[in-house]
Amino acid sequence: MQANWKALYERFVDEILTSGTAWVLVSDDGYAQCASERFADVDVIPLFSSKALADAAASSVDGDYRPEAIPLDELLDDWLPGMDTDGVWAGIDWGEDWSGLEIEALQLLDDLLEVGELDP
Repeated sequence: MQANWKALYERFVDEILTSGTAWVLVSDDGYAQCASERFADVDVIPLFSSKALADAAASSVDGDYRPEAIPLDELLDDWLPGMDTDGVWAGIDWGEDWSGLEIEALQLLDDLLEVGELDP
C-alpha cells in the first residue's frame, strides 16, 4: 500500500469508528458501483468517511447520486459481508476523479473490528 494511501486508509477507519457512520452514494437506480481500475472482474462500491466527501464525489459523476448514511453496525453486519459474498471491493474516500484505494471488503471489516476493538 502506498504511503499516502496508508494514511488515507487509517484516517478513513478512524473517522468511521469515531462518527459511527460510513457514507455511500445512491440514486433511483441503486448504489454507485463501478469496475476496478486495477483488477479484472472486480467491482467497487465507493465508501466515504464523511458526507462532505460523498457530496464532492456525487457532484462529479453522471447520474442523480446523493449521499446516504450507513450506521457502523449495519456496515459491519450487512454491507461488508454482503460485498464480500458478491465479490465487490470497497473504494476508500475516492475523490472527484472516481479513483483511489481499493480494498477487499473483508479486509476492511477485519481492520474496523481490530482498530475499534469491536466484537464480530
